[in-house]
Formats: sequence, structure tokens, C-alpha cells
Amino acid sequence: KYPFFGRVRSIDGVIAFIAMLRGFGWQRVSLIQTDDVYAIDFSSAFQQEWIGNHNDRSGEWIGEIGYSNTIALNSDGLIDEDSARKALDGVPTNDPSKNSRVILLIAQPHQAF
Repeated sequence: KYPFFGRVRSIDGVIAFIAMLRGFGWQRVSLIQTDDVYAIDFSSAFQQEWIGNHNDRSGEWIGEIGYSNTIALNSDGLIDEDSARKALDGVPTNDPSKNSRVILLIAQPHQAF
């Protein structure tokens, strides 16, 4: 069901992750993050490097975020299932101006399962 899966463990991996996305020719992504410091910082770093006009080894491209949402955490630090369901249900699938082929989940490893 998910032909490509990648995991980046540190904020330093943002540039490498972007290079991988560009290797597939993707310019628009959807972004779902958890509401904690790691995910917020990673998301911010990713967006800073991704959004806008670029001209690099992969050519000229425009990085876009088609959809973004934050998943709330429970008091135990795990994801709130209702919040996660709402975030996933909100991913656009019928609007070509917002659809993306990639959904990035930015979360701690114990929150992503």
C-alpha cells in the first residue's frame, strides 16, 4: 500500500530527506506532525528548506505544502487517536491543486506506531 517509506531521525537529515523527495520529482507534500518540540522543530526546518522557488542539481522546482495538520498528544505523550484520525481524514484527495503524492509524518518513533 505504501511503496516508499523513509525515516529521518534528526533535524540534520532534513537536507538529505529533501534530496530524496526531489529524486522522485516530488514538489508538493502533505505534512502531519505531532505536537511536541522535536516534531515542531523538524517541521519548521523542513518547511524553511522546502517551501519556495529552488534551482539545484535536480533542476528548477517550487516546493509546496499541500496540506498541514498537527496531531495532539495525550498526557502520556502518545498520540490522541481522534486527533490523528481527523488529521488523516483531512488530507485532500479530490482537489488537484492541493493533492500530494507524499504524506510526511513527523513524530517521535514511539508515537509513529
